[in-house]
Amino acid sequence: MGLLHATLPYTHTDDHFIDGIWRRSTGPGRTEVTNPATGEVWGSVPQASIADLDAAVVAARR
Repeated sequence: MGLLHATLPYTHTDDHFIDGIWRRSTGPGRTEVTNPATGEVWGSVPQASIADLDAAVVAARR
C-alpha cells in the first residue's frame, strides 16, 4: 500500500468542499489523478459544473 492510501482517509469521493460543507458534485463526469513522475493512476475526482463553480465563487467573495 502506498503512502497516499495509508495516510489519507478521504471519503468524500463525489463531492466538492464549498462554503465550509461537502456538496455533491453536479458535474458531467470524473477526471483521473495521476502521479506525474510515474504515470500511475492514484484515483479520480469529480468534475465541477457551472453551478458548482458559481457556488464556489459566491462563497469565496463573502
